[in-house]
Amino acid sequence: ATSNTATLIVASPPTIGKAFSASAAGQNTTVTVTFTIVNPNSDPNPNIPLTGVAFSDTLPAGLVVATPSGANSNCGGTLTANAGSGSISLTGGAIDPGAPPPPIPGRRAPVTRRAGPFSNAAGFCVINVNLLIAANATGTLVNVTGPVSAAESGAGAPSNAAILEVVQAPTVTKAFGAASVPLNGSTSLTFNFSNPNSSTALVGTALNDSLPSGLVVATPNGLGGTCSADVTADSGSSNIAIANLNLNASSSCTVVVNVTGTTAGTKNNTTGQVTSTFDDGTGTFRPVTGGTASASIAVVAPPSIAKAFNPSAIVPNGVSTLTFTITNPAANTVPEAGVGFTDTLPANVVVATPNGLINGCGGTATATAGSGNISLSGGSVAASSSCTLSVNITSATPSTYNNTSGAVSSTNGGTGNTASASLKVANAALSITKTHSGSFQRGSTGNNYTITVSSAAGAGPTVGTVTVVDTLPNVPNTLVPTAMSGTGWTCNLGTLTCTRSDVLAPGASYPAITLTVNAPINIQANVTNSATVSGGGDPNSHTANDPTHIGPPIQLIFANSTATISAGQSANFGFTLESSPGLGTVNFSCSGLPAGSFCSFSPPASSLPTDTINMNIATSLPSTSSVPRFPGGPTYAMLFSALGLAGIVIAGKKSKKIRLRVVMAVSGLALLLALAGCGGRPRFGGTPPGTYTITVTGTSGTTTGSATVTLNVQ
Repeated sequence: ATSNTATLIVASPPTIGKAFSASAAGQNTTVTVTFTIVNPNSDPNPNIPLTGVAFSDTLPAGLVVATPSGANSNCGGTLTANAGSGSISLTGGAIDPGAPPPPIPGRRAPVTRRAGPFSNAAGFCVINVNLLIAANATGTLVNVTGPVSAAESGAGAPSNAAILEVVQAPTVTKAFGAASVPLNGSTSLTFNFSNPNSSTALVGTALNDSLPSGLVVATPNGLGGTCSADVTADSGSSNIAIANLNLNASSSCTVVVNVTGTTAGTKNNTTGQVTSTFDDGTGTFRPVTGGTASASIAVVAPPSIAKAFNPSAIVPNGVSTLTFTITNPAANTVPEAGVGFTDTLPANVVVATPNGLINGCGGTATATAGSGNISLSGGSVAASSSCTLSVNITSATPSTYNNTSGAVSSTNGGTGNTASASLKVANAALSITKTHSGSFQRGSTGNNYTITVSSAAGAGPTVGTVTVVDTLPNVPNTLVPTAMSGTGWTCNLGTLTCTRSDVLAPGASYPAITLTVNAPINIQANVTNSATVSGGGDPNSHTANDPTHIGPPIQLIFANSTATISAGQSANFGFTLESSPGLGTVNFSCSGLPAGSFCSFSPPASSLPTDTINMNIATSLPSTSSVPRFPGGPTYAMLFSALGLAGIVIAGKKSKKIRLRVVMAVSGLALLLALAGCGGRPRFGGTPPGTYTITVTGTSGTTTGSATVTLNVQ
C-alpha cells in the first residue's frame, strides 16, 4: 500500500504596536499616532504572507481624527480615519514575510521588499494618522487598539498602551485688595498663577494687563508676591507686564502690584491671555495659551454737600429751616457709605426749640435744641441719588450770619467739600408808594390810585399784621372814595383801611391796592392824597404822598375879574395859578389891552403847582399941544414955506395948468392949518375910555391855560 504525507504550516498572527509622536501635547493641538503591524512569519521558516490584516482602534475621550487627517499607510487594504471621528480601522491589509522593523518606537520603518512572487510590504507595515487633542482634554490619555488579525492566522493580541499627557495652559486669576477705593486712593492688585499639570512643568509663562481708564499703577508701585518673574509696572502707567515665570508641575505663585483710582466709576479689568511653553518629551518646547483673568473695583468719588436757609432772612427770634443736601456723584456706581459731617453754627445762632429735625440720610443725626452744633454720622446715599437733613434754627440778635459746614465724607469715597450759606436776622423795613395816572377832571368818576407796599432787600421778612390807611386830601369838597381792594388784602372802605398777615419776603412787594375816587365839580385843583403803612414787625410807619391835579394842566383863577379905573390909573387883578405837578415853569402874558396901556405880573413866572400871582394893568392920560394958533407963527410959517417949496419943485417945468394946481393945493393946506390953530389946544394919545376884555395866558412849553378879565376905563 502506498502512504501519503501531508505538511501543515501554522501561521502566527500579526502583532501591532502604536506610539504618539510626542509624550506630551497641549490642548487643541495635533499629534501623530503611528501603528506598526508586523508579520512574524518571516524567512526562512515558515515564510508565510499574511492577508486580510485588520484591526480597529477606538480613541480615548479627548482625541479625535484631525482635519485634515494626514492619514497614510503601506499596509494595503482599506484604512478608515475620517476627520472628526473617534476611531481608526484597517481591513484587508497584506504583509509579506520579511525583516522585522527596527526597534524605534514611533518611527516609520523602511519598507523592505524581497525578490520573488511577493509584492506587499515585507515584514511590517506602518500607518500614520494625525489626531486633534480636544480643548477640554485633560490628564493622561491611554490608547490601546483592539486585537490585530489576519486571514491565515486568526486574531492576535491588541497593541501596547500608548500614553499621551495633555498639557494644560497655566491658569491666572486676579483680585483687587478691596471692593472699592476712594477717588485717588490705592489698593493692591494680585495675580495668581497656577500650573494645573501634575507631571509637566511650564516654562516662560507671560501675561500682559492693560488697566482700564481711570486706573493706574500706584506710586510707589508696591511690587511683590511669590513668583520669580520679570515684572514691568511703572508708577503712573496703565500697563503691567509679567514674563519669564516658570511653574513646576502642580505649583502656583502670586504677583502683587498696587494701583490707584484716578476717576470715579466701576473699573472692569480683564487681562490678556496667559501664555507658556512645555517640553513635549522630545526636547522641543511647545506653546500653550490659556485664558484671561478679570476683576472689578469701584472707584468712589466723595459725596458733595450743599446747604440753604429757608427763609434766608428772619426777624429776631424768628425761625429758619437749615437744609443740608448730600449728593452721591453721578459717576459713582455704588452707594456712599459711612456718610458724615459736622456744622458749627455762628455765635448767636442756635438750634430752635423744637428743633424740627428731619433726617433722610440714615445714620445718626444730632441737633440739640439751644445748641450751636449739627452733625451726621454713619449715613448712606444710594448711587445716582441724594438725601437731605433739615433742622430749625433761630437767632435773637440782628446781623448777617455766614455759616460754613465742615467737609462731608464717606468711608468708601473719602472727604468731599464744605457747604456755605448766609442768614440775615433783621426787623422788617416796609415802604409804601402811591401813584395815579394823569389829571383827574372835575366832576369825574372812577379815578384810581395805586398803593404798593414793599420790603427792603436787606431787611427781615414781615411778621404779623400789615396795615395800610389812606388819608383823603384835607380840603373842602374833597375826593369821594367809592372802592378799595387788592389781591390778598382785607379792605374797609368806610375807614379806608386794608390789612393782611402773610409774610412779605425781603425785596418783595405785596399785590397793589386800588383806591377808586370821584372828583367833585367844586374841588380845588391841587390836592394831596396820602397813604400810611405800619406793622409787620417794622418798628416804624411809612407814608406816601401823591400830589394830584384836578382839571386842565394850567388854570388861572381870578378872585375879582372886573375893575373900573380912570385913564392914567392902574388896575390890579390877583389870581391863583394851579398847574399840574411836574409841569415846569409857567410864564404869563396878556392880550386885548386898550391903547396906551400895558400889563405886568408879579412874579413874572412860577414853577409852583399852586401860586398867587398879581397882574397890574397901567393906563395913560391924553397929552395937550403948546404950538401957537396964528398962521404966521413960526411953526406954520416954516410949514407953509416948506409946502410952497415942495409944490414948486414938484411942478418943475410942467404946464401952467399943473403948476396952478400945485399952488392951489398948497394954499388950501395952509388955510387948513391956520384954521386948526384957531380952534384951541388939541389932545394927543392916552388910554381912551371904554370897556375892554383882556385875555391872560399862562404858558409852559406847549401847554397853555387862559382866563379873561374886564377893564372899564372912564
